[in-house]
Amino acid sequence: MTESPTASALRSGGARGFSPADAAAAKARLIAQGKTYAEWADEHGFNRRMVYEVLAGRRRCYRGDSHRIAVALGLKNEPHGDNRLEGLRP
Repeated sequence: MTESPTASALRSGGARGFSPADAAAAKARLIAQGKTYAEWADEHGFNRRMVYEVLAGRRRCYRGDSHRIAVALGLKNEPHGDNRLEGLRP
């Protein structure tokens, strides 16, 4: 039986933009600081469930709150400069 492209992308980090090892490192940093995921979420104003889902790899983190969580956890780089598309009117 072959693996679906979605499953392999999730495992390799392709769909999220970060690897499972990156998520494990973020979890280790929180543990080293003595913080629970819920405490961290509350301190940063994020939904607790969404933080758990990002760390578990169940969110793609392309945009919105999941992306902001991934950036705050150090899993993704913050976008630089103007993110508008070329040729579009403001």
